[in-house]
Amino acid sequence: MSNDNDFQGLPRGDKITIYSVLNEAYYALGTVWLKSLLLRMEDNIKNIYIADVGVNKETKSKICELSDKIHFMDTTTYSVPQRIHDNDWRNAVSEKTRQLLKLCEDEENYPIVMMDADKCVLENFNDEIYDDCDIQVCHIDPDDRPLNQDGYTLDHIGSWVVVHNERGRDFLKKWIERSWTTRGAHIETPSLCLTLQDHGKEFSIKKNHEHIVSAYRYNDDAKILHFRSDGQQPVDLLRRIGNINNLPVKILEEVLGYIR
Repeated sequence: MSNDNDFQGLPRGDKITIYSVLNEAYYALGTVWLKSLLLRMEDNIKNIYIADVGVNKETKSKICELSDKIHFMDTTTYSVPQRIHDNDWRNAVSEKTRQLLKLCEDEENYPIVMMDADKCVLENFNDEIYDDCDIQVCHIDPDDRPLNQDGYTLDHIGSWVVVHNERGRDFLKKWIERSWTTRGAHIETPSLCLTLQDHGKEFSIKKNHEHIVSAYRYNDDAKILHFRSDGQQPVDLLRRIGNINNLPVKILEEVLGYIR
Protein backbone atom coordinates (compact mmCIF):
# COMPACT_ATOMS: atom_id res chain seq x y z
CA MET A 1 0.00 0.00 0.00
CA SER A 2 1.39 3.40 -1.04
CA ASN A 3 0.81 6.73 0.66
CA ASP A 4 1.37 10.30 -0.49
CA ASN A 5 4.74 10.54 1.25
CA ASP A 6 6.05 7.72 -0.93
CA PHE A 7 5.72 10.03 -3.94
CA GLN A 8 7.32 13.09 -2.37
CA GLY A 9 10.99 13.89 -1.95
CA LEU A 10 13.56 16.65 -1.98
CA PRO A 11 14.88 17.15 -5.52
CA ARG A 12 18.48 15.98 -5.57
CA GLY A 13 19.60 18.71 -7.93
CA ASP A 14 22.97 17.34 -9.04
CA LYS A 15 23.74 15.85 -12.42
CA ILE A 16 22.58 12.33 -13.19
CA THR A 17 23.79 9.27 -15.06
CA ILE A 18 21.37 7.79 -17.59
CA TYR A 19 21.45 4.09 -18.40
CA SER A 20 19.57 1.84 -20.82
CA VAL A 21 19.97 -1.16 -23.11
CA LEU A 22 19.73 -1.17 -26.90
CA ASN A 23 19.86 -3.53 -29.86
CA GLU A 24 19.66 -2.96 -33.60
CA ALA A 25 15.90 -3.53 -33.77
CA TYR A 26 15.39 -0.68 -31.28
CA TYR A 27 17.39 1.85 -33.31
CA ALA A 28 14.42 4.05 -34.34
CA LEU A 29 12.89 3.98 -30.87
CA GLY A 30 16.29 4.60 -29.31
CA THR A 31 16.91 7.56 -31.59
CA VAL A 32 13.67 9.21 -30.46
CA TRP A 33 14.61 8.55 -26.83
CA LEU A 34 18.15 9.92 -27.10
CA LYS A 35 17.35 13.02 -29.15
CA SER A 36 14.47 14.01 -26.89
CA LEU A 37 16.55 13.26 -23.79
CA LEU A 38 19.44 15.42 -24.98
CA LEU A 39 17.10 18.22 -26.05
CA ARG A 40 15.53 18.56 -22.61
CA MET A 41 18.07 17.12 -20.18
CA GLU A 42 21.61 17.44 -21.55
CA ASP A 43 22.70 20.10 -19.04
CA ASN A 44 21.54 17.82 -16.19
CA ILE A 45 23.35 14.71 -17.43
CA LYS A 46 26.85 13.50 -16.60
CA ASN A 47 26.90 10.53 -18.96
CA ILE A 48 24.58 8.24 -20.89
CA TYR A 49 25.55 4.57 -20.81
CA ILE A 50 23.98 2.07 -23.20
CA ALA A 51 24.43 -1.68 -22.81
CA ASP A 52 25.04 -3.04 -26.30
CA VAL A 53 23.00 -6.21 -26.84
CA GLY A 54 23.20 -6.24 -30.61
CA VAL A 55 23.94 -2.82 -32.15
CA ASN A 56 26.07 -2.86 -35.27
CA LYS A 57 29.17 -0.73 -35.64
CA GLU A 58 27.67 1.76 -38.09
CA THR A 59 24.64 2.34 -35.88
CA LYS A 60 26.81 2.88 -32.81
CA SER A 61 28.80 5.51 -34.70
CA LYS A 62 25.61 7.37 -35.64
CA ILE A 63 24.37 7.27 -32.06
CA CYS A 64 27.67 8.46 -30.58
CA GLU A 65 27.63 11.43 -32.97
CA LEU A 66 24.61 12.76 -31.06
CA SER A 67 26.69 13.60 -27.97
CA ASP A 68 30.10 12.94 -26.46
CA LYS A 69 28.25 11.96 -23.28
CA ILE A 70 27.02 8.72 -24.90
CA HIS A 71 29.05 5.58 -24.16
CA PHE A 72 28.36 1.95 -25.12
CA MET A 73 29.01 -0.90 -22.70
CA ASP A 74 30.11 -4.25 -24.10
CA THR A 75 28.06 -7.29 -23.09
CA THR A 76 28.07 -11.01 -23.79
CA THR A 77 24.56 -10.87 -25.24
CA TYR A 78 23.88 -10.32 -28.93
CA SER A 79 20.13 -10.33 -29.31
CA VAL A 80 18.01 -8.99 -32.14
CA PRO A 81 14.56 -10.37 -31.26
CA GLN A 82 11.68 -10.30 -33.70
CA ARG A 83 9.21 -10.63 -30.85
CA ILE A 84 9.24 -9.00 -27.47
CA HIS A 85 9.60 -11.34 -24.48
CA ASP A 86 10.98 -14.35 -26.38
CA ASN A 87 14.04 -16.20 -25.02
CA ASP A 88 16.49 -13.80 -26.70
CA TRP A 89 14.63 -10.90 -25.13
CA ARG A 90 14.79 -12.55 -21.72
CA ASN A 91 18.59 -12.77 -22.04
CA ALA A 92 18.79 -9.12 -23.06
CA VAL A 93 16.65 -8.02 -20.12
CA SER A 94 18.81 -10.01 -17.70
CA GLU A 95 21.85 -8.27 -19.13
CA LYS A 96 20.18 -4.94 -18.41
CA THR A 97 20.30 -5.25 -14.63
CA ARG A 98 23.71 -6.92 -14.61
CA GLN A 99 25.27 -4.02 -16.50
CA LEU A 100 23.54 -1.55 -14.19
CA LEU A 101 25.22 -3.30 -11.29
CA LYS A 102 28.59 -2.66 -12.95
CA LEU A 103 27.83 1.06 -13.18
CA CYS A 104 27.10 1.03 -9.45
CA GLU A 105 30.70 0.01 -8.77
CA ASP A 106 31.73 3.64 -9.30
CA GLU A 107 30.04 5.95 -6.81
CA GLU A 108 30.71 8.90 -9.12
CA ASN A 109 27.90 7.56 -11.33
CA TYR A 110 25.19 8.09 -8.70
CA PRO A 111 22.37 8.86 -9.08
CA ILE A 112 21.80 6.42 -11.95
CA VAL A 113 18.50 6.56 -13.81
CA MET A 114 17.72 3.31 -15.60
CA MET A 115 15.04 3.88 -18.20
CA ASP A 116 13.79 1.97 -21.20
CA ALA A 117 14.92 3.15 -24.62
CA ASP A 118 11.39 3.13 -26.08
CA LYS A 119 10.55 6.50 -24.57
CA CYS A 120 10.24 10.15 -25.52
CA VAL A 121 11.17 12.89 -23.05
CA LEU A 122 8.64 15.73 -23.15
CA GLU A 123 9.95 17.83 -20.26
CA ASN A 124 12.97 18.16 -18.03
CA PHE A 125 12.50 15.58 -15.24
CA ASN A 126 15.32 16.55 -12.91
CA ASP A 127 12.84 17.38 -10.14
CA GLU A 128 11.68 13.75 -10.22
CA ILE A 129 15.11 12.64 -8.94
CA TYR A 130 14.98 12.71 -5.14
CA ASP A 131 17.72 13.13 -2.56
CA ASP A 132 16.30 11.33 0.47
CA CYS A 133 16.14 7.66 -0.58
CA ASP A 134 18.19 4.65 -1.65
CA ILE A 135 16.18 3.80 -4.72
CA GLN A 136 13.21 5.04 -6.73
CA VAL A 137 10.70 2.87 -8.57
CA CYS A 138 7.80 3.51 -10.92
CA HIS A 139 4.36 2.88 -9.42
CA ILE A 140 1.39 1.77 -11.53
CA ASP A 141 -2.03 3.05 -10.53
CA PRO A 142 -4.52 0.21 -9.87
CA ASP A 143 -6.67 1.01 -12.93
CA ASP A 144 -3.65 0.85 -15.23
CA ARG A 145 -2.04 -2.38 -14.06
CA PRO A 146 -1.35 -4.77 -16.95
CA LEU A 147 -2.51 -8.36 -16.96
CA ASN A 148 0.27 -10.86 -16.40
CA GLN A 149 -0.03 -14.28 -17.99
CA ASP A 150 2.07 -15.86 -15.25
CA GLY A 151 -0.20 -14.71 -12.43
CA TYR A 152 1.96 -11.96 -10.92
CA THR A 153 0.49 -8.81 -9.40
CA LEU A 154 2.21 -5.90 -11.09
CA ASP A 155 1.99 -2.72 -9.03
CA HIS A 156 5.30 -1.34 -10.31
CA ILE A 157 7.07 -1.39 -13.67
CA GLY A 158 10.78 -1.81 -14.39
CA SER A 159 10.89 0.84 -17.11
CA TRP A 160 12.15 3.49 -14.61
CA VAL A 161 14.44 2.82 -11.65
CA VAL A 162 16.81 5.24 -9.92
CA VAL A 163 19.75 3.95 -7.86
CA HIS A 164 21.17 6.56 -5.46
CA ASN A 165 23.82 4.85 -3.34
CA GLU A 166 25.32 1.59 -2.09
CA ARG A 167 22.10 0.67 -0.32
CA GLY A 168 20.35 1.04 -3.65
CA ARG A 169 22.99 -1.23 -5.14
CA ASP A 170 22.15 -3.83 -2.47
CA PHE A 171 18.51 -3.67 -3.52
CA LEU A 172 19.58 -4.16 -7.14
CA LYS A 173 21.49 -7.30 -6.17
CA LYS A 174 18.36 -8.73 -4.55
CA TRP A 175 16.36 -7.87 -7.67
CA ILE A 176 18.86 -9.70 -9.88
CA GLU A 177 18.83 -12.74 -7.57
CA ARG A 178 15.02 -12.78 -7.61
CA SER A 179 14.92 -12.66 -11.41
CA TRP A 180 16.58 -16.08 -11.65
CA THR A 181 13.62 -17.71 -9.89
CA THR A 182 10.89 -15.71 -11.64
CA ARG A 183 8.92 -17.92 -14.00
CA GLY A 184 7.79 -16.98 -17.49
CA ALA A 185 9.32 -14.83 -20.21
CA HIS A 186 8.29 -11.55 -18.55
CA ILE A 187 10.88 -11.37 -15.78
CA GLU A 188 12.01 -7.78 -15.24
CA THR A 189 8.85 -6.22 -13.83
CA PRO A 190 7.54 -9.30 -11.95
CA SER A 191 10.90 -9.86 -10.25
CA LEU A 192 11.04 -6.16 -9.30
CA CYS A 193 7.56 -6.37 -7.75
CA LEU A 194 8.50 -9.53 -5.85
CA THR A 195 11.70 -7.92 -4.56
CA LEU A 196 9.72 -4.91 -3.34
CA GLN A 197 7.29 -7.25 -1.57
CA ASP A 198 10.05 -9.30 0.07
CA HIS A 199 12.63 -6.62 0.87
CA GLY A 200 11.02 -3.20 0.40
CA LYS A 201 10.95 -2.42 4.12
CA GLU A 202 14.73 -2.89 4.34
CA PHE A 203 15.40 0.15 2.16
CA SER A 204 14.44 3.79 1.83
CA ILE A 205 12.30 3.77 -1.31
CA LYS A 206 10.53 6.59 -3.09
CA LYS A 207 8.07 6.18 -5.94
CA ASN A 208 7.37 8.04 -9.14
CA HIS A 209 4.00 7.95 -10.86
CA GLU A 210 3.91 5.98 -14.10
CA HIS A 211 1.73 8.63 -15.74
CA ILE A 212 4.56 11.14 -15.21
CA VAL A 213 7.84 9.28 -15.87
CA SER A 214 6.68 6.34 -18.00
CA ALA A 215 3.29 7.31 -19.43
CA TYR A 216 1.81 4.90 -21.94
CA ARG A 217 -1.21 7.20 -22.33
CA TYR A 218 -0.76 10.87 -23.04
CA ASN A 219 -1.76 13.24 -20.23
CA ASP A 220 -0.96 16.83 -19.30
CA ASP A 221 1.34 15.76 -16.44
CA ALA A 222 3.49 13.40 -18.52
CA LYS A 223 7.17 14.25 -18.64
CA ILE A 224 8.17 11.02 -20.36
CA LEU A 225 6.08 8.96 -22.79
CA HIS A 226 6.58 5.20 -22.93
CA PHE A 227 5.93 3.52 -26.29
CA ARG A 228 5.63 0.19 -24.57
CA SER A 229 4.72 -3.08 -26.22
CA ASP A 230 1.77 -5.28 -25.37
CA GLY A 231 4.21 -8.23 -25.46
CA GLN A 232 3.18 -9.46 -28.89
CA GLN A 233 4.18 -6.64 -31.20
CA PRO A 234 7.34 -6.51 -33.27
CA VAL A 235 9.70 -3.64 -32.52
CA ASP A 236 8.01 -1.05 -34.73
CA LEU A 237 8.03 2.65 -33.89
CA LEU A 238 4.87 3.59 -35.79
CA ARG A 239 2.84 0.76 -34.24
CA ARG A 240 4.13 1.66 -30.80
CA ILE A 241 3.15 5.31 -31.33
CA GLY A 242 -0.27 4.11 -32.36
CA ASN A 243 -0.70 2.54 -28.91
CA ILE A 244 -0.83 5.99 -27.30
CA ASN A 245 -4.29 7.49 -27.50
CA ASN A 246 -4.94 11.21 -27.91
CA LEU A 247 -1.33 12.05 -28.75
CA PRO A 248 -1.26 15.75 -29.74
CA VAL A 249 -0.26 16.41 -33.33
CA LYS A 250 2.59 18.65 -32.16
CA ILE A 251 4.17 15.81 -30.20
CA LEU A 252 3.58 13.31 -33.01
CA GLU A 253 5.37 15.63 -35.42
CA GLU A 254 8.22 16.03 -32.97
CA VAL A 255 8.62 12.26 -32.57
CA LEU A 256 8.59 11.66 -36.33
CA GLY A 257 11.03 14.54 -36.82
CA TYR A 258 13.63 12.74 -34.70
CA ILE A 259 13.88 9.89 -37.23
CA ARG A 260 13.74 11.86 -40.47
